[in-house]
Amino acid sequence: MIPWTISTIIPLTALILYSALFAVVITSRPLTYDRRWFSGYLLAMLGWSLSAFFVMSGIGNILLWFRIMSAFTLLSILGIFGFVQAIFHKPRHWMPIVFLYILITVYVSIFTDWVIATASLENNKVVYSFGFFILITNIPSYGLVFNSLYNLYRGYRQTDDLYHRERLHYLYLALLIIIIGSMVNWTPLGQYPIDIAANGLAAIIIANAILRYQLLEIRVFVRTGLFYSLATAIAGALYFFVISQALKIFEQYTDTTIFTITALIAVLTALVFTPIYNRLQSWIDRVFYRERYNATLMLQRLSESTATLLDMEKITNMILDELSSTMHIERIAFFLHEEHLQHFILFNQRGSSLPENEQLRDDHPIVVWLARHRRILTKHNLDILPTFRSIWSKERDKLENYNFSLYVPMVAKDSLVGILAIGEARSGKPYTNDDRLLLLTLANQTAIAIENARLYKELEDAFTQTVISLANAIDVRDTYTKNHSQEIATMAAETAKALGLNEEEIKAVYWGGLLHDIGKIGIPDSILLKPGALTEEEYEKIRYHTIAGAKIIAPIKKLSHVAPFVRSSHERWDGKGYPDGLKGEEIPLGARIIAVVDAYSAITDERVYRKARSHEEAIEEIKRCSGTQFDPKVVDAFLQVIQENKFKTEKSAA
Repeated sequence: MIPWTISTIIPLTALILYSALFAVVITSRPLTYDRRWFSGYLLAMLGWSLSAFFVMSGIGNILLWFRIMSAFTLLSILGIFGFVQAIFHKPRHWMPIVFLYILITVYVSIFTDWVIATASLENNKVVYSFGFFILITNIPSYGLVFNSLYNLYRGYRQTDDLYHRERLHYLYLALLIIIIGSMVNWTPLGQYPIDIAANGLAAIIIANAILRYQLLEIRVFVRTGLFYSLATAIAGALYFFVISQALKIFEQYTDTTIFTITALIAVLTALVFTPIYNRLQSWIDRVFYRERYNATLMLQRLSESTATLLDMEKITNMILDELSSTMHIERIAFFLHEEHLQHFILFNQRGSSLPENEQLRDDHPIVVWLARHRRILTKHNLDILPTFRSIWSKERDKLENYNFSLYVPMVAKDSLVGILAIGEARSGKPYTNDDRLLLLTLANQTAIAIENARLYKELEDAFTQTVISLANAIDVRDTYTKNHSQEIATMAAETAKALGLNEEEIKAVYWGGLLHDIGKIGIPDSILLKPGALTEEEYEKIRYHTIAGAKIIAPIKKLSHVAPFVRSSHERWDGKGYPDGLKGEEIPLGARIIAVVDAYSAITDERVYRKARSHEEAIEEIKRCSGTQFDPKVVDAFLQVIQENKFKTEKSAA
């Protein structure tokens, strides 16, 4: 009879773990060179765990099983060494020598007493002694192991791929634990199954690397029930151990007494092991599903983040990322209402492949139901509710292709502003009531954030149109080209982008280009449209338009940062410009960009006092003035923009 103790349960658990890992790797396709080596390592560990179980159980010839266990240790070293060599593409010319060495030491370990002289099981403890050949086998073996450790560590430090770093990190940790466990055998603690426990822990770490970080590029989708069954197996084994030990203690009593005592112990053990089992499940959640959301923290984080965002795309991207990575949802899509189209348009998606123009009309049964009931619609509801039985076959096929499990209403200001469509969870488990409440709360928070973003965009669009209208009004007075300021703003923004400016800086340059001439609003037509030469007094009024423009813009909070660009748009790189005589880097970069673009536009524009010049003449003039009137690096960026044909205007085609 097998004595079920901790000493036998530990190798049995390790055996189960390595068997499962071996099955996963050996059935993965293609069976690449590195996978073959790793499956060899797992097979050796499987054999090692089995022989360790026989040793600790006292089954058969203990000495023979102990020697076999020692041999499997050597084979596992060969497997891990070959695997590490394979993943780092090391030269293979040493492998035949290593392979021959391991085979010889395996033979010596099993069939002679040169490595393991004696081994026996006494009071559930293994008592053993080594032979004279032990150092000859172990020193080179440890050399192979430390070489593997070194390569793993070096590979970890050299790679920039964070995902790959995590894989190597877990492998390194597993191998280190195995080495530490094996070294215990050289101490008096070797009589305890510490090395066996270390190997079981290593198996769990390797499983984690495969499941979470696709070690060996193996993608395994295992339901949480499989992990919970591991908790059940461990708790069950401990439960059985307590019962069996109780039977041994009370075996002298009668059958009735034994039954009563056993039943009482069983009840007490169940009460004790229930919290232990729950803790095991919690531990599995933390180790294998560390990304699982705490609902309260998730809502708090997203609520804080979306409250500060006014960009609908950023808002939806953030939520898609969060739901996909933490709730392990495969397919998610946002449908947002477009009132002028009377449709819900696909705005953003993750994991699904719906057409970009996908839409649900306002009178679609799903939209009508969500607008009326304001609660989550499930795929099951679609199958059983009478409302949806009359859906046309074409629409039903469309919904089947969507393959969404939940349709979550996004409600703000008592209106359905969007639909959050949720696919199946990767775990395959149905969504719980808590999950649905979480998604509904998140959808409504998102709806409010999106409505705020829309309101902001409407205000911004209105503001933009007002400013553009004002800029166009100035253009009509000063030039025959009505869109002069708009063209300068666009070209200036593209030049800023070519210079590597960020999004906010590019936007500021755009506004500066649009408003660079706004100060001309105070210049009389008699001066602004004068066909002949200006007097010094008139020229002073013209030059003042940059100061006037900056004064107009500065009080407007949204445009105050643009005012320096307007004021300095006529400064020169050599310091001979106006109004402040700034030189070189003293001139704001935005102003330097506008100066180049404005010069190009001025040369190619038709004016009352001169004819327009060609695109080629304008380019030559700008090149000639590079380093004197204009910043050379801005000129280079502008010419790059022009040469890439970003602006195919009538002027550039002339």
